[in-house]
Amino acid sequence: MIASGADVRSRRGLEERISSFARHRRTGLVMLILCGLLVPVVAIADAGVPLVAVAWPASWMLLLPIIAVEAVVARRVLRLEWDRSFKISAAANAASTLLGIPLTWALTFAVTAVPAFLAGRFLPDDVAVIIAAPMYATWLPPVQKNTVWMIPTALALLCVPFLLTSVWLEGKIARKMVSTVTTADIRRWAWCANLLSYGGIIITLLINAFILYNRAPVARLRFKFELQH
Repeated sequence: MIASGADVRSRRGLEERISSFARHRRTGLVMLILCGLLVPVVAIADAGVPLVAVAWPASWMLLLPIIAVEAVVARRVLRLEWDRSFKISAAANAASTLLGIPLTWALTFAVTAVPAFLAGRFLPDDVAVIIAAPMYATWLPPVQKNTVWMIPTALALLCVPFLLTSVWLEGKIARKMVSTVTTADIRRWAWCANLLSYGGIIITLLINAFILYNRAPVARLRFKFELQH
């Protein structure tokens, strides 16, 4: 049986659509991942969300370079071979990223949210705003275009409890993995490594916040006026 011209054209059209889907499915997957990474930032600007929704994905993207940096510090401070330095750094940072960041955020939010809630219920507004301010490091209110600088500022503040948790947790893990190094040296490695990695992140965030803050001076003055009134 000979296929008609319409059947041939229909078959060719179907094949072209399948081929097009196969060619672009990787591009679609990449775009889906990028959209997923952008959702937390858009949500912060529109409705206000927990900053762990930004900090945690970002920490996974920075994991490999941080492992490399802290391995170099381990090689220098702990005087270990390169392979052992990388193993310690990888294990410590994986645990710090997987457990340390979300648990530290939850604890920090609980510690700051309870006083903020009580202040909002029982204290004057002027006092309640001051007491609630630390909570903005964990959960930002809705952010407008003229106050986008609050996002990197809050993230920089949130890095401080992250740093302290990482020093404690990574020191514990390194202590279990290495028995030939003194506790003092392991503590020194944990502090030096995390001050170097988190210090770079905090400085970058604060520079970004400063640039955003100075881009709209009129909006900045309006924001100050609203805080005062």
